[in-house]
Amino acid sequence: MADDPATGQLILFGGATGSSSSANDTWEWSGGEWTELSPAVSPPARAGASMAYDPSTQQLLLFGGATAPATNVNNTWEWTGTTWLHLKPTTAPPAAFDSTMAFDSATDQLVLFEDLCTRNVTWEWTGSNWVNLHPATSPGDRCGASMAYDNATSQLLLFGGQSGTTYHNDTWEWTGTTWSRLKPAASPADLGYTSLAYNPSAGQLVLFGGYNGAVATNKTWTWTGSTWTKDKVSASPSIRFFAPMAFDPSSGRLLLFGGYDGTNDLGDTWSFG
Repeated sequence: MADDPATGQLILFGGATGSSSSANDTWEWSGGEWTELSPAVSPPARAGASMAYDPSTQQLLLFGGATAPATNVNNTWEWTGTTWLHLKPTTAPPAAFDSTMAFDSATDQLVLFEDLCTRNVTWEWTGSNWVNLHPATSPGDRCGASMAYDNATSQLLLFGGQSGTTYHNDTWEWTGTTWSRLKPAASPADLGYTSLAYNPSAGQLVLFGGYNGAVATNKTWTWTGSTWTKDKVSASPSIRFFAPMAFDPSSGRLLLFGGYDGTNDLGDTWSFG
């Protein structure tokens, strides 16, 4: 799920619909309602794709995911406002499930951190092609990391993830050429598959939920620029992970949809802000 300022749409694509099935439907959130769109062309059904908007090229991009259990893909798609275009860059990251992608306004880069548990490659989208950046320092092999840009602090941050049976709570900042590990005084617990997004109305980078290998959580954290602060919210979604979260320009709030609680796929919608 991602906000497309070029078209004024908040778009949700695909996702898991069970332990061995996925979808390729496209939905728009507007005025407090979901509307299923009918694009002439759509990517094949998939879960675990990455989606982000690149303001420098005015492209809403979707990358990768899994079209079936253990079948990862590396194709790149663009949303035009009415349909999907299959892009064909000459260079592309390897097939991957649950990578994380965000635009860094400070460096004018759309950054993809490919985190298929056994690699930690950082890529940049040029508008027509993918470039492997080869940073000198990286967060390390992991999957399920979350990444978002904090406009208030001009930081592109990556949090947590999973390496084998180990979960992390480390926080990393992208400098434009490499990754730098930060040392916040307080942090969420070791978690993967959290929801992370920036709310410009509140000037806050918000982290929600996640999974530690045994149980999921429904705690809410915000980033101050140097540390994490646990929010005392009066109401909250139930425990979950794998839930997409993005800014909804129509309400000026963050929107969170669905996810997985460890037993069931979820289909509820929440706003925060």
